[in-house]
Amino acid sequence: MKIGSQIKEIRKKKGIKQYELAESVGISKSYLSQVEKDLRNPSTECLEAISFKLSIPLSILFFKSIEESDIDEKKKDVFNILHPVIDNLVNQLIG
Repeated sequence: MKIGSQIKEIRKKKGIKQYELAESVGISKSYLSQVEKDLRNPSTECLEAISFKLSIPLSILFFKSIEESDIDEKKKDVFNILHPVIDNLVNQLIG
């Protein structure tokens, strides 16, 4: 699961600068940079603040972060069918 790269992607889609998001959440720009590079794992409270500032539910952020390698081998066929469809819908909601 690579939640940081999804934060970066959504932040950029919304036209928010890294320093703006960091400042509004109360973290340093360097910490956010490390999160976005998946070098640091932020706390749940930090993720909640980030998702709030990005105007997306935290559950959507978690969904966007799921990778095929996170899925049990027996369920990968279903994942590969459903994930692209749901991901497309989520991307439309995010804007």
